[in-house]
Amino acid sequence: QITGEAEFNEVFLDDVFVPDDQLVGGLHDGWAVANTTLAHERGTAFPFKEQVVHEVYLDELYERAAALGRLDDPSVADELAQVFVELRLLRLHNWQTLSSLGRGREPGPESSVVKLAWTTMTQHLSDTALVVEGPGSVLAGPWGRQWLWSQAAGIAGGTSEIQRTIIAERMLGLPRG
Repeated sequence: QITGEAEFNEVFLDDVFVPDDQLVGGLHDGWAVANTTLAHERGTAFPFKEQVVHEVYLDELYERAAALGRLDDPSVADELAQVFVELRLLRLHNWQTLSSLGRGREPGPESSVVKLAWTTMTQHLSDTALVVEGPGSVLAGPWGRQWLWSQAAGIAGGTSEIQRTIIAERMLGLPRG
């Protein structure tokens, strides 16, 4: 992938037989199982971990901006504040998700909203870091790698375009196509 790491994986199986009593979700229900799995990934485990990780990143970036005297630049201070707000919104959604799961409600298409918001936030945080650190940070230091990884965020777990389609069709009831 763009960072030089290998986190993505594809497995293709041909001529596989699975006994009926071993099927997950029943015969021909693979797509429904995959969608449920992705909704959990997008709406539960992944956002919780990433919220904490990115709060640490934001704290580190704020300290770095202060050390470089960049907080005196209103545009830098504004961008840092905006990322802070985006992270707080994700935290509130995570709490809402926990509450829903506690009441027995499974994540649904609203997890696509979280995925889009997370992608936007992580790209915004990384873009802001490059502004704080300067153009050389793309090639050196941790923020260059983080910026590259943030670009993959729009692909991992379903592209942003797929998330928008899910929102349009399943939440807003818009027609396909």
